[in-house]
Amino acid sequence: MYMPSPSVAELPVKTQLMSVGEEEELYMPPPAYPEMARKAGVEGMVILHVLVDKDGNVRDVRLIKGIGAGLDESAIESVRQSKWTPAIQNHKPVAVWVSYPVRFKLR
Repeated sequence: MYMPSPSVAELPVKTQLMSVGEEEELYMPPPAYPEMARKAGVEGMVILHVLVDKDGNVRDVRLIKGIGAGLDESAIESVRQSKWTPAIQNHKPVAVWVSYPVRFKLR
């Protein structure tokens, strides 16, 4: 079980119900759909917690709910390359954990 360090534990987590600021994803390359998952017909949603620093860069990614078949790794790799607008608290950019879903659906 993951136990965050005190400095990480003190950072707020942004969810639909709680907002620290108006941080949002500016750019994220689409995640690859691994051939193994495609052939097996695996679909679903990967839930990640993403630590966005005060400059809008991704500093850490934690897997909260995975679906396997290489999709978890693909989602993490894609989110690590993303760029965000930073959260604002008291008129200053701050680091924040963001709960971020990545949906995989075959067409």
